[in-house]
Amino acid sequence: QFDDAKDFSEGLAAITVGRKIGYIDSKGNIVITPRFDDAQSFSEGVAPAEVNRTWGCVDKSGKWVIEPRFFLAFPFSEGVARVLPDTIRGSGYINKTGQMVIQPRFVTGMDFSEGLAVVFQERQASYIDQSGKIVLTVDKARWNFSDGLTVVGDSPNRVYMDKKGQVVAPYEVGSEF
Repeated sequence: QFDDAKDFSEGLAAITVGRKIGYIDSKGNIVITPRFDDAQSFSEGVAPAEVNRTWGCVDKSGKWVIEPRFFLAFPFSEGVARVLPDTIRGSGYINKTGQMVIQPRFVTGMDFSEGLAVVFQERQASYIDQSGKIVLTVDKARWNFSDGLTVVGDSPNRVYMDKKGQVVAPYEVGSEF
């Protein structure tokens, strides 16, 4: 019935029909007619969607809540979403009204987790808070925080680090935090 389907998130799954993407509910009913060129999973009640090479966000009825105007948009996490306004300025973060709350000054970044997001500026990895302030600079940071810890470093020399930048334990292959 569908050419492709993604995992369910918040009760809806993105599906592809021909070259357009829409969403179905858990019973297989199309709830958002396939009309997007690309789309991502729902998070915090909205999903990033693309039309005509521009990204915005739709609600669960398919209505634009943030009009398409970004080069790329990612799902919301802790009330903000990472966006690339264009191909020049880099990554920044918007709130649910589409207002830029952290200016696009990072080469790239990740979702917020436990109040922090890892961002990259050239060869520097740092964690920022939701005001955009750098609160921790860590060599070889790549992952979000979970249960107050993150993993930093290259294999086989990875370690668990807390939000103060203190190493708390060596990372063992196969362990999880």
